[in-house]
Amino acid sequence: MMMVACGNKKDEKKDSTPKLTDAKLCSEVSGTSCKEDETSFYGNGTDTIHFMARFDNAPAKAKVKVTWYYSETGDEDKYQEILVANCQVESDATIHAKLFLMTPGWPYGKYQVVAVPEIEGVMSVVKDFTIE
Repeated sequence: MMMVACGNKKDEKKDSTPKLTDAKLCSEVSGTSCKEDETSFYGNGTDTIHFMARFDNAPAKAKVKVTWYYSETGDEDKYQEILVANCQVESDATIHAKLFLMTPGWPYGKYQVVAVPEIEGVMSVVKDFTIE
């Protein structure tokens, strides 16, 4: 069973250029962010992987597409899409997408999460991680 959730929280910033910043992965959230940026998770010991980023100066009702992949092959054309979440955010929002544990656990190997703002000119964010 796979599940995903998205959330956002309004926050203030002075720079007016829309951009994704401070992208992190973690197994535990502290307040509205990950304490540390984790790159490795234990398949049997991790029930949720959190992707968190700030979408500074996002226009109202902006969307970010967050896609999770199994990337063990190393060939981007053969990455296996696991899950897609479309997160709608408000101005200067924190993006929070979750990948919940699949029973009986995720296969060991390499994974990737890609966050693509649906606003022209805003760079996407790619985070690689492993499950051991």
